[in-house]
Amino acid sequence: MMLLLEHRMAEEIGDSQISSFLSAPQSPSGRLEIASNLRLVRVQEDQAVEFNPCGMWVSYPTQMDVVVFGNIPAEFLTQWRMECPPSWSIEGRIVESRWLPMTHAGLVLRRRADLAFLALIAAEWLLIGAFPLRQSVRFYGEPGSFITACSLLGSALALIRPIDGLARLPALCAAFAWLWWLGLLIWIVLRFSTRSLLKFRRAR
Repeated sequence: MMLLLEHRMAEEIGDSQISSFLSAPQSPSGRLEIASNLRLVRVQEDQAVEFNPCGMWVSYPTQMDVVVFGNIPAEFLTQWRMECPPSWSIEGRIVESRWLPMTHAGLVLRRRADLAFLALIAAEWLLIGAFPLRQSVRFYGEPGSFITACSLLGSALALIRPIDGLARLPALCAAFAWLWWLGLLIWIVLRFSTRSLLKFRRAR
């Protein structure tokens, strides 16, 4: 899934339609139109326009939604591929903003952020697989198994272009399952702390 997103990013870098248009010879009418547009821009230069890309609503690809919703803890720490990641996140420390011009140097930084995200995903699933919060025969009875099933189903649907939009449904189920996992983790920690405190008081 991430390789597919990397391929799309490389295609954006290789797109040279703007440069070829600017380098192509212009007809007299085309030069006149460009000159009039330049005069219009000069007239409007005195007007201050405030533009904040971080406040815009961004539509992300389906493949990215599947990866993000299936790995909420890693996404929270990295803020992977967010347009304006906070400074405390890994993405914010490596890539300042995704609104900067796409260059090969920027692509190298983004690949470093991708590697950090992959490393956190591996650590995340290693811990979840090694320490399941519940023992259940059914896959939907344990949050980790349910998240895995939803992520696999969402990934399979996201690769089928005519129906890739359906992949967001199991991805959302995986995101809600992460909330279930977090709530279960908090409950287990509180129950263990309460029992330990009661045993300590009885021993005294």
